Amino acid sequence: MTFSFLPGELWWVGKTFDGVHMPLDETADYAVDLRYIKPNAGASVMVSNLGRFVTCTSPFCVTVQAGSITVTGEEPITLASAGGTLREAYHAVATQCFMQSNRSPDSLCFTAPVYNSWIEVGFDTTQQKVLAYAQGLVDSGAQPGILIIDDNWMVRYGQWQFDRERFPEPKEMVERLHKMGFRVMLWVIPYTVASGHPYLELKDEKLLVMNTDGTPKLVPWWNGTSCIQDVTNPAAVRFLTDQLDELVHEYGIDGFKFDAGDPLMQDGSFAFHRPIRQNEDDTLYSRIGLAYPLAEYRESWNMGGAPLMLRQQDKAHAWGGEGLRALIPNGLALSLMGYHYHCPDMVGGGDLGVVDVHKPLDQELFVRYTQASVLFPIIQFSMAPHHLLDATHYRACVAALAVRSRLMPYLLERVAKAAAHNEPIFAPLEFYYPGQGLGKVTQGFSLGDRYLAYPIVEQGQTRASFRLPAGTWRDWQGNTHSVRMGDTVTLPVGLDDLPLFEKVDAQ
Repeated sequence: MTFSFLPGELWWVGKTFDGVHMPLDETADYAVDLRYIKPNAGASVMVSNLGRFVTCTSPFCVTVQAGSITVTGEEPITLASAGGTLREAYHAVATQCFMQSNRSPDSLCFTAPVYNSWIEVGFDTTQQKVLAYAQGLVDSGAQPGILIIDDNWMVRYGQWQFDRERFPEPKEMVERLHKMGFRVMLWVIPYTVASGHPYLELKDEKLLVMNTDGTPKLVPWWNGTSCIQDVTNPAAVRFLTDQLDELVHEYGIDGFKFDAGDPLMQDGSFAFHRPIRQNEDDTLYSRIGLAYPLAEYRESWNMGGAPLMLRQQDKAHAWGGEGLRALIPNGLALSLMGYHYHCPDMVGGGDLGVVDVHKPLDQELFVRYTQASVLFPIIQFSMAPHHLLDATHYRACVAALAVRSRLMPYLLERVAKAAAHNEPIFAPLEFYYPGQGLGKVTQGFSLGDRYLAYPIVEQGQTRASFRLPAGTWRDWQGNTHSVRMGDTVTLPVGLDDLPLFEKVDAQ
């Protein structure tokens, strides 16, 4: 199928990691194969600011060149129209393609930060270090929230039991964390080490993804090469969930971070328990998390509307498109594909390995990461600000978190609306203010139709210009601005400033 851009038309495509390239206009030179959505969530969907949308039951390929769009796939592809706006196109897609769950993740995901042990603790995960990390947060005055114990808490990949040498008293540890005010999640993956237990059991019971010759498929990933539990086989899913449920019942674990899950290319060399469409293994892995009130994913496919936490792929500690500047456009793409409950990776960037305390971080960048993150549906820290920042920069982070606290009643209203009506929490300005030339704003976003946020993403910036819809707006300093369509408001910005505009007649 090939069709042309309409005048002024903009498109968002279902690979959310490519949000930094969106929206696509008639000058774009872009190609994507939605069978390869790694390393983030995706959907077999496209939406336009002029009400058009594309859907298919399986992944398709998109090529944008010379003002035309070509979409090809293995199953029928539909190009349709619903009204003339992005919001109308989105809701048509939501009705056809998204889950109507009528529930969201546990409210603590929104009312308090998520803390991840990964950067502070790394692979050398121990009970003592986890407790020290949590206690340090509490002692600094940080608000307790959800604590994710990341990689290497378990015996081995596939054997999801606490390693008793490193975690001698896991039940007591979880009880202590609960008393501090934390809910506890554990990191898991669908991979298993290809030797010993539980590999031999999984192989004998044919619960692994296999080669066509009947041997277990070995797949490389960031920690090595492993076998993969076959999520198309209900017995393999039970093998995993029985272990997870035991952690819930025996130790009081509150949920799980389901890492990896990147879909396998079905190139003829894979033998699953049953035939599936491309990327369906990713969907089936995501569905496991629906049984838990706290479930975080990085990879997901066609799970719009699901009550799951979605984390952006690890970002660099950098100002550019591989770091801070990627957060908002990728978040907008996640929202338009129905992933309402998303966070922009760990504050400061999760692609750091273990923090080198002898190598100072860019403190201004950490503050701007915090300010951008506090108005996402979910915010996640790993690096603890209290021992990384000087007093000035720490104060700016605390001030940003106070803005989130002030807006929490409204944020929870938007969470409820997302669950009930698949209305995004976090959206492009074009979503609520169509036809005002705001479609290409990629470093600002709407929180419903009441607030606009323009976090600072440029190093050393002391003055910034903001495109606002027509109407009367109150800025973060309490000043009001009467804006005509096309107007730009230019204001000074300091380190403590998080540019936020409230629509006056929305009260």
